[in-house]
Amino acid sequence: MMSFDRPQEDLWGPRRARIVAGMLAVVFTVIVGRSAHVAFNGPEQAASGAHAAVAATRRADIVDRKGELLATTVPGWSLAANPSAIWDAGEVASDLKTVLPKLDLIGLTTTLSDKKRQFVWVQRGLTQEEKDAVFGLGVEGLQFVEEARRVYPRGKLAGHFLGYTNIDGEGLEGSERAFDARLRAGGEPLKLTLDASVQFVLEEELERAYADFDMKGGVGVVVDTHTGAVRAVASWPAIDPNRRGDFSADIRANRALNSRFELGSIYKPLTVAAALNAGVLIAADRFDVSAPVRIGAELVEDLHPLPNAEVGDGGRYTGVLVQYRRGADRAADGRGAAEGFPAQRASAGRAEP
Repeated sequence: MMSFDRPQEDLWGPRRARIVAGMLAVVFTVIVGRSAHVAFNGPEQAASGAHAAVAATRRADIVDRKGELLATTVPGWSLAANPSAIWDAGEVASDLKTVLPKLDLIGLTTTLSDKKRQFVWVQRGLTQEEKDAVFGLGVEGLQFVEEARRVYPRGKLAGHFLGYTNIDGEGLEGSERAFDARLRAGGEPLKLTLDASVQFVLEEELERAYADFDMKGGVGVVVDTHTGAVRAVASWPAIDPNRRGDFSADIRANRALNSRFELGSIYKPLTVAAALNAGVLIAADRFDVSAPVRIGAELVEDLHPLPNAEVGDGGRYTGVLVQYRRGADRAADGRGAAEGFPAQRASAGRAEP
């Protein structure tokens, strides 16, 4: 008689299914959590590298002669993306455009669509408000990178003289460029001979004159007559290095140091004062400057020629004519063209330094 055994019930089947499902859920949770962490913070190695870079390249501060802070470096943030972790590049670019309006939507969409790339810059130098706004979007594939940011706590004060750096901390203008190697090395603050209080007064006066006389521009320099130290240098209109992108190239130009000036009538009192100080002239001297004078290849003439110009009427004759004619007169009687002047002196028949 044939008998058939009854199939034995598998009591472990449901348990195995629940165990496998639980393990898959844990793995899935870990993957999702890690993906979110990397998307917003970047890999641990990259993040630690960014922090190390900030600490290693901290640019030295700039202070005035009394130690008042004029330029310093603070932590800042930049936004990067991992295109390989982004599902819809167009949607992410559009979302970012809503909080970072300066972004190029088409260019960013193209960049984020390149799945072969794992790191691209989106925008450098975010403000705290921009960072918070991006974080609030909650989109995938983004990360914040900490970077050093150069700031100027006194705003426009000595803006032209201080200059500014690029996003990578390299000096582009002013003291930031002139002392770039020294500042990039870090260490003690760079102390300038400028005095912030004197600089403030100078810029205040330039601003007032700029408004009163409707000037196109102006410059001012204050020098310590005892030491020759420069206490203030200003070019107007002023710039704020924190917002240098808001100013045109013409305004960003430092007129005090980088422009050429035709000093014109400024030479007149200087020439006469030097001559009076050297004893070459006296206040009662008179000169005929009605005829032009040829100096080398140039013909110099007075715009208001007078046959009997007085030394005291500095505004009425060209200083170079007076100096030149006086030199000729003195040479004729053997006293030298510029006796007593610190420049080259000429006596009858010979010249000496």
